[in-house]
Amino acid sequence: MRASSSTPRSISRRYLSWASLDYFEIDEGDVEGQVIDILIGLEHQTWTNVGLGIGYNDVSLEAENKEDQDELDWKYDGFFGYARFRF
Repeated sequence: MRASSSTPRSISRRYLSWASLDYFEIDEGDVEGQVIDILIGLEHQTWTNVGLGIGYNDVSLEAENKEDQDELDWKYDGFFGYARFRF
């Protein structure tokens, strides 16, 4: 199963907020797991074709091999900055 959602919203003439949620799940044979990715951000349209923004990302991965009883649990979260160029 895979689900994805993204919602950009204009706060004002120069500011845009956005958020997204991605979800992926697998249960096939001996492998079971899921990935969840959450993003939120705020962007300023600094010049006509250039926007600068900040965001926060939270990613988690859980996987299990049922036959070998092996598990993987991984998580990342943090802030980031970016530039967007529109032409």
